This record gives sequence, structure tokens and C-alpha cells, in this order.
Amino acid sequence: MDDAQLSAIQRKMTKDHKSATNLAFTALLGLRKIGPFLGQRPALLRLARVAQAWMGIFKWSVYLFSGRIESADKSDPRRRASIDVLSACWCAVGQYDSIRETMVSTPATIEIATRCWLEEDDGPIPSHVDAPVGTCVLGNLLKHATSAQLDRVLKMTGGKADEIAKLAISHLRGALTMRPVNATRLVIYLDFINSLSRVGTHPLRYALLGANVICPFFDKLDPDDLEMVLGVLGDILPRYCVYRSVIQTMDEPMRKIDGGAQKERVMRSIAKDVWFKFFKLVRVRVLVLWEADTHKGKHIICDNVKECQAIAWKEGDHKNMCKMKQRERMEGKSNPIPKRDIALFHQLSMHHARTHLPRLRRRAVAEFSTVPRHRLVICIDYTVQPAVYSLRPLDTYNTGQTSGTANTEARNDALIEGVRENPERYALIESKIACGRSPQCVLTLATGAFWEWMAEQDSRSDSADVDDDSDFEDKMNDARDVLKAFVLNMEGHLPPEQSAIIVADLEAAHLKESDAEAYIRRIPTAENNECLTCLTRAKFNRNPRGFIAAARKGSETEIYFLAAHLSDILDYINPDDALDIFLLHIADDRIPTSLGDRHSRQADIALWSIMGLGSAVLCFSDKSPSLRRVIDAWPSILNWTEFFLRTRMSNIGNNNLYKRVALDQLGGCWHTLTSLPSILDTMRSSPTTLDVVMRCWIEDEETTSINGPLWSTTLAKLLGENVDPEHLDRIVKAARGRADLIATYVLSRLRIATSATPVNPRHITAFVHLIGSISCVQDSPLSDALLGGNAIWYVTKALLIISIMVNTKGTKACAEAMMMCFLYLSCSLEKTDGAAWVLQALEAGLLSAFVNCSQHFSKLSGDKEDIVDVKDVLSIIESIIPQYLVYRSIIEEADAAVTKINRGPQKERVMKSIAKDIWERFSALVEERATIVRQADAWTGLRIVCDYIKECQAIGWIGGHKNACERIRQERMEGKPNRLSKSDNMFLHQIATCYARNNLPVLHEMAETDYSSTPRSHLVIRIDFTTQPVRFTLCPLAEYEVEPTPESIVVETQNETILAGVKENMGSFCGWIQVHWKRESIYQKPVEHTVELAAPSATRMRFYAQSSTCVISDGICLTFMSEEP
Repeated sequence: MDDAQLSAIQRKMTKDHKSATNLAFTALLGLRKIGPFLGQRPALLRLARVAQAWMGIFKWSVYLFSGRIESADKSDPRRRASIDVLSACWCAVGQYDSIRETMVSTPATIEIATRCWLEEDDGPIPSHVDAPVGTCVLGNLLKHATSAQLDRVLKMTGGKADEIAKLAISHLRGALTMRPVNATRLVIYLDFINSLSRVGTHPLRYALLGANVICPFFDKLDPDDLEMVLGVLGDILPRYCVYRSVIQTMDEPMRKIDGGAQKERVMRSIAKDVWFKFFKLVRVRVLVLWEADTHKGKHIICDNVKECQAIAWKEGDHKNMCKMKQRERMEGKSNPIPKRDIALFHQLSMHHARTHLPRLRRRAVAEFSTVPRHRLVICIDYTVQPAVYSLRPLDTYNTGQTSGTANTEARNDALIEGVRENPERYALIESKIACGRSPQCVLTLATGAFWEWMAEQDSRSDSADVDDDSDFEDKMNDARDVLKAFVLNMEGHLPPEQSAIIVADLEAAHLKESDAEAYIRRIPTAENNECLTCLTRAKFNRNPRGFIAAARKGSETEIYFLAAHLSDILDYINPDDALDIFLLHIADDRIPTSLGDRHSRQADIALWSIMGLGSAVLCFSDKSPSLRRVIDAWPSILNWTEFFLRTRMSNIGNNNLYKRVALDQLGGCWHTLTSLPSILDTMRSSPTTLDVVMRCWIEDEETTSINGPLWSTTLAKLLGENVDPEHLDRIVKAARGRADLIATYVLSRLRIATSATPVNPRHITAFVHLIGSISCVQDSPLSDALLGGNAIWYVTKALLIISIMVNTKGTKACAEAMMMCFLYLSCSLEKTDGAAWVLQALEAGLLSAFVNCSQHFSKLSGDKEDIVDVKDVLSIIESIIPQYLVYRSIIEEADAAVTKINRGPQKERVMKSIAKDIWERFSALVEERATIVRQADAWTGLRIVCDYIKECQAIGWIGGHKNACERIRQERMEGKPNRLSKSDNMFLHQIATCYARNNLPVLHEMAETDYSSTPRSHLVIRIDFTTQPVRFTLCPLAEYEVEPTPESIVVETQNETILAGVKENMGSFCGWIQVHWKRESIYQKPVEHTVELAAPSATRMRFYAQSSTCVISDGICLTFMSEEP
């Protein structure tokens, strides 16, 4: 801060430049200036004096903070100067350990420093200090932070660790984007993040890690830091690749990275070798996982020994007889490792022990030549990479120190003892598994013949030059990768006749195509499918006619290739020929009659043919004669789909590979067929189509499909725009009559789609489209179930996310998702109890989403191509929500959102859009109603609400009102159908009173013109809140009648009684107000009801506290007030 700026600020602070406050302010500035020199010799004396004076510095700091920072407006330059000087002073003196310890021990120091850090870049006035002193001072105070000190920081933000992490990282990101980069700022921000991460178990550290604080630019890291970061992939994660859950979790993301643009990024970095080794390890473990799934149910695992078996099996109740089982139950099964993970431990150790058996045999001969093999324990240590294999004599074997439970240790001891008693019958394999800070020991029993497995082949290879450290699996995987890359590279540059030579060379090398196909069918991984595709493509290039002929005869490999790659080979095959082949293999007479043939070759061929059919129909226009054959074959497609539903989908786990493939391939075909109007009409005419699609939709967890929500899109297209209520009844019946189940599924999928990383807008479009289709029929079970499941909330949340994406990405898919969400909301906000859904949408961020999207409204022209008309979108703010701004809860929620928007950068966006005028009117209306709410709060306690008249009072006050009032008892028996909250109920009367009072001149003129001979106390004031602006009319009280209400006879009778009582005592009341407001009945189709509210007449300018108000109903509301005394 230069002298001119300081002088200008001081002149604005006060006219008295010599006041004590300004002198203290200047002194703090001076301390900031001399701070760097305090450490010069003799430093101890200077630092001791500052430490001794700290309490004075602190007290003045608190005084300045409360007087010039906390109570000042953010646009006040004195506030900005006070923050800068206070932070700079504390930063200057806090850099010394002796003073910092004194500062940290003072209560409220960390809290004030946190506030200064939060205010560092906040406000319209930038800091005058060329350094982030707020970050610096708080980072210094937390240099040796404890958990309690970090909790004090967290408390200043309301416990929101995510907000602190977000702000700290945003500061760091801003420093990185500066040109040139300011090294000092960068170091301060990084040091501050380190200070927040001191305690390993604190929420602040987790929040920073969750906010991606770890730097991805490895080449810029210090060598020690680089070693630490690469150790995550090179050391930590590989040790846990023995858990089924870990392997399954990593499988899909790693395949996605390997097949996408991210692979190129990592292969260009210095982490390339670590990534490649880790990727290869995961792929190998996935193969073991698939092998284990293939042999599922063929292994019997027991955790008891011979004696326990003998007793338990005789008694017929192993679980109750086994002492270890009893002990496990008493311990509460404290082992946290899931059963499926434990099962994989045994399968993995067996697999690896068998793979390395030749090496283990040679090692047994070299190290334990005098010990029989069956008396050796095979030990595999998975806590290091690569895994270490060793042998130990059974006689002296023990598991050593591990982290297992007492029950696990007892079981291991029993297994060891059992093997020692029967060494020739069993072989023991030990696995050391990473389990936190210490390993866990897993013992696996193999048969006594384990050591003799493939011993003959091993003896033949003893003379071969084999490296003991070689890994057979690694070599096979490497060979497969090299082969795939070679074929792909050569095939891309050579003509067909030369690429055929490659295949011939492969055959000469004893890698026959038939063997490759058999291997790939056995293990259908993505990599194996790519290998098969390469080999099959080469076969097709060599002889296209022979290839097509083989497909026609039913060769599975050829049919799969045609179905998957039809668009790539249209130069070699006529689309009609491909269509003939696919239709041939899905004829009705080929459907297996036995469910035992669920995985037969013919079923696989039919599935690939249905997949190819979806590709083939895209080659024809909707009017093409060729589609007539598809229409004729529709019953066969439907029957095959039902077959696959019974055999490969129903009652099968969602992780089943065959189920996933069947759902994806069938879904792709059905989705394509619904895009052709001629075929779509045929599909709709079939009586079982909706039933089949609904069953497939229920079976498919669409959030896990690589093809997206195909079945949701198909179902929405089949329902069409004008949904037949009978169709909805059919899909509910297909879901076993559970409308709530359908609502739960579709809302759950929408929620998962909105929380995905990254968000796919097409998925949101599909789910919202389906939600709108199945809920468009009013009062249907599906509509009520979706609304009851908070569909408005989830769709609004999806819209809020899309509203951000539509500005950052601007893709067509984002625009379609935006329009689909607005279409649903514009049609659904006023269904049944409209007030509840409007409030729900506001709480979910509807107004923020509307403002974010406002600049894109001009692109909605209203053409048929647009999903929603711009008028429908604007009507949400222009007419729908304003009708409900008579509810206190809705007004308060809207006021908070509008205030935040108008004070932030979002306002500029909406003011540049076609929604500018509508937003200004809406903001003004919200502010007007919010003012009435604040006035109503000032009236709290001055009004007494009652729902009975004079006769009821006479009885009620004597004998107990609640028990004596017949209407109250009857209302309790009816379950109190009125769903208005008490505060909303009261506010309806308050807003009517306020509007009547504010419009007294207009009401006087209307009474004088239309009812000059009628006393003012005999008039009913009518206020219509369903229009903008609000409309006022008058009606004589003698002609006024209460309209019937659809929901409660009690409320209707109550209002009629009140009205009759007032008519009998017209001189006792000032008058009435009749109010039209918006409310839908849950038992009727949406209509605009007239609700009548009686309130004090406009004949007096002052009103008094002696008022009586009846309870609001879904039809009628009456309010009246006693005359002025």
C-alpha cells in the first residue's frame, strides 16, 4: 500500500487524525513495515518485546475487527484497508515461532484469522497488498496445527469443510493461471493447503482430497513427491488387487481409460511405465475373476477340521455343532472382509500356485531335497509387487503375527493341525493379504495330488532354458497384445490379398483361427473381442462371398462380425442380403423349446442377428419396401425377446455377463426400430409389446449400460405423445401392479445420472422424457407415485446441473435436456396440490436454473423440432409461480433465491435475455409479498385464530373447546384433510387484509359507483390472486353464498355456519373479503377454484386486535374482524 492510498483512506476514516483508534491503526501498519527486521540481531530482545505487547495488539485488533470490518459494508474502503492492515500486521509478527505460539494460545485468534482469510478476495474493492496476507497469517498459525485448532477453523464456516477446500483450491488455481506466475503467491497457497492437511483423519484433509487437490502434473513434482505419488499406483493399489470388490471397481474405469483419449495423456507422461504395469496387473486379475465365476459352485469350502466334520455330519447340523462357528457368532462376525472377497482369496491363491507350480517344484528340489513335497507349505506374499513365492516345512510352520481376529487365528490353527495329521491328503497354501497397517493370513486347502498336477509336462520342460523369474501369464498377455497390434497395423496399410498372408503366417505359426475363436468365446473380454475382430476382418477381406455364405449357413463368428460391423463393410455386401441373413436366423421355428438351451449356439446366433437387424434397418428409408419384411418378422422379434427374457434376464443377477449382453443387443435393436414410424405403428399394435418392453426395462440397470438408457427411450417412444390411460395400466400390470416400483426405479436412475462423472445430458433427457410420458395422465397411479416420490425435486435438480452445462459446453444434447426438464415442470407443477410442488421446485433451485438458461430461450422458436415452446418456459415465472405467492413458505423460498440472484453475477445473464421484463416483474412481485411477510411477523401475537362462532364459544370455553366442539371432533375423525401448514393458513388472511388496506381508495370508489345504497359493512371484497395484477371486485353480503368444497364436509359446514352467524349480526363486523387463489384438489382434474376469504372491511383506515378468522379449506376461507370500539 503506497503513502497516497494510505493518506486517502485515513482522511475518510475520521476528521480527528489523532484519535486513539487511528493511532492504533497506524501502529499496526508500522508493525507490518518493521516485521521483516524483527529477526535481525539482537532478535531475542525485539521478539520478546513484541510477544509481551501481543495482548495489546490483539485487543486493538478485535476492536478494529468488530468496528471497521464486521459492522461495515463491503463497499466501504475503510473496511478493505482494515482487513489489509490487520492481516499484514499479524502476518509480519506471526512468522516468528516465539510470537506465533503466543498468538495461537490466545482464544479467538484463529477465528479472527479465518475470517480475514475468508474476506481476503471478497467484496468489490481489491486488496492493496500485493500478497495474500490473509492466507499467510492463517497458514502460519496452523503451521503445527492440531485437530482442535482445525476444528476452530471449520466452525467459522458452519462445519462446511467442502467450502474451505473449494476456496483454498480456487486461490491456488488462480495463482497458476496468472501470467507471469507469481512464485511467492504460489508458495503461500501451497503451504496453506499443507497446513490444513496436517491431521490425517480430519475432515479438512478429506475435503481437500475429495476436491482433487493432488497435482496431476507429475513432471513438475519434486523427486521425493513424485515417488510418493507414483507409489499409489506402483505400490499401494496393486497390493489390494486381491479383493474381488476392488478388482470389479477398477475394471470398468480402466477399460474406459484404455479405450479413450486419457490413455494418450498418461502414455506421454513420466507415469507411463507405472501405469502400464498396473494396467497389466489389473487385466490379469480380471481374468482370474472371470475364471472364478466360470467355476462358481464347483468348489466346496469348509472352515472346520476332521473331528468337527465327523461329529457335525452325524448330528446333521454342522453350523450348530462347529465350535468355531459358535465362536464366530459370539464375536459378532467382526471380520470386515465380505464373504465374496474371502472366496476370491482362495481361488486366487490356487490359481497362482498352480501357475507357478513348475518353479515351486524346482525350488523344492533345490531348498528342501530331503522333505517330501506334500510336507511343504506354499507361501504367497501379495503385500509386495510382484508377489513373492516361497516354501516352508509343514512341521515348523506357523502363520506369524497377523491382523486377523481371534476366531480367524483359531480356525487357521485348526486347519494347520488337520493338515499335519493328514499330510498326504491335503496341501496347504498360505496367502499374505494387505489389510491396512498389518497383513492378514489366509490359508487354503488343496488336495494331496496338487503337487502332481501336470508333472509330466513339467519334466519335459526341465531341459529347456527357462528363466525362473519368468511369468507365464505375462508372456501370454504380451504375446496377445503384440499379435493384436501387428495385425491392426498391417491390415490398415495393406490390400486384402496381402493381409490374407498375415493370417496364413499366423496359421503357419500354429495360431489357428478356430483356436482363437474358441478361446475368445470362453473368455469374452473386450481385448479378446478385438483380437477376434482382427482375425475375422482378415478372413472377410480374403473372401467376402465365402464369408457371407458361411454367415447364411449359421457360422456364429461370421454373423457376429456382420452384425457388429455392417456399416463398415457396405461396399462389399448388399444391405438386402444382410437383412435376409438376419431374418433367416430369427424365424419362429428356430426358437428353442427347452429352457435348458438358453445358452445354445442357435440362441447366440439369434441374438447377434437381432443386433444386426438394428443396424440393417438404418440402411433403408421409412418408405422402403424392404422394411415390409421387417414388419412381417415383427412377431418373431417379439417372441425371441420373450425367450431371452425367460432364459437370460429373469431371476439372474445384474452382474451376469449374458444378461448384460442380451439387454444391450435387444435394446439397441428395439430402440432403432422405434425410430421408424412404419415399424413403430406395428409395434404399438401388438398387445404384448408394452408388457415385454416394461419387463426388459425393469431388468435393466440402465445406469451400468455402456449404451445408455435404451429401454427408457424405447418405452417413451412406444407410449407416444398422447398417452392412452390403458397403456399405463398395462405397464403397471407388467410391474406386478406396483406403480411405486416403477416410480422408484426411474427416479433412482435419474438421480444416478445426475450424480455421474461426467454427466451425460442424453441420459437425463431419456429419463425425464419417460417420467413425463408415464405421468401425463392426471390422477393415474403412476402420476401420484412419481409426485409422491419427489419427481419434481429430482427433475429440478437435473435441470440445475444442465443449466450449468448448457453455458459451459453448449451442445445440442444439453439444450435438449434443458427443454425436456422445462417441459415436464411446466406440465407438472400444478398437478394435484400445486403449492407443494412449486415449493419443492423452488427448494431444488428452479429459479437459479431458469436464470442460468435464460440466454438460450431466444433459440426456442416454437417450431415442431423444439421439445418445448418458449412460452411454456416463460410461463413458469410469468404465471405459474406468481399464483402461489400467497403461501408464506413459497414466498420465503422465492425471496431468498431472488435476492441471491439479483446480488450476484446471474442477474447480468438474465438481464441480457428475452426473459428480462418477466424477471423484473417477478422480482418486484416477490419483493412486494416478502414485505408483507415481514409486516405479518411484526403482527405476531396480535391475532387470535378460531374456527367457531359465538354459540360454539359459549359451550367451548366452559367445557373445554377442543372436546366440546362437534366440528373439531368430526374433523379429527376425517383425518384433517386440509394440508395447509399453520403459518401458510394464517398468512392467507394476513395478505388479504394487507391488500384490502393498501387498496382502500379504489375500493371506496367501486362501492360508491356500484353499491352506493349498500352499507360498507354489508359488502364482500373479492380479491383474485390468480391473475397479475391482482383483481378486486365487490359483492353484497346478502347475495353471497359459500360455494361447496370437494374435500371436507366439516369445513363446508363450518363456513356456512360462520356466514349465517355474521348475516345475523351484521352490525358486529366490519365486512368481508372474498379471495380467488390457486389450489388444486387431489381428487379432481386440475381446475381453477374460487376461494373466498372474509376479512376486515375497507371502510376503516385502522384495524384492531380483536379479530376472528376461520380455518382455510381447499374450497372456502372466511375472515372477519370486530368493529372499531
